[in-house]
Amino acid sequence: MRQKNRGQATVEFAFVVFLFFMLLFAVLDIGIYAFDKMGANEVAREVARIVAVGSADATELEKINSRLQGMKQAKLRLNYYEADADLANRLLAVAAKLPAVSGGNLQLGADSTVTNGNIRVCLTAAPRFKIGFANLLLPAEFSSGNVEMRLEN
Repeated sequence: MRQKNRGQATVEFAFVVFLFFMLLFAVLDIGIYAFDKMGANEVAREVARIVAVGSADATELEKINSRLQGMKQAKLRLNYYEADADLANRLLAVAAKLPAVSGGNLQLGADSTVTNGNIRVCLTAAPRFKIGFANLLLPAEFSSGNVEMRLEN
């Protein structure tokens, strides 16, 4: 009888270890996803605050630029309700201070879904890892932060 059960414990151990490591890596991957999502929200909130207030010091801008450079393929979209020369100048001034999202990675424009007198900032970034559990369940650009903030006069 002992001869037939030989190796059974090894096979069971292999199954349990495989499932344990799959669960462990899934939890780590979802944790990284949550960390990236919170980081994107923080950067979007900071950019919205800078645009709403109309000014920022060099350390704030350096912090935002370093966070944006750490994100893969970061794209920043700044939307407002209607065309306004003062607001357009504010947006362009902030965009000039954020070289991490220059060129095609920055979009400025009017959007009728934004509440009048507000600014909406949307930041999207590609996932850090090509292979991961979160990539199977979530869209390609899943690290996103969306903030709508009232403009200060």
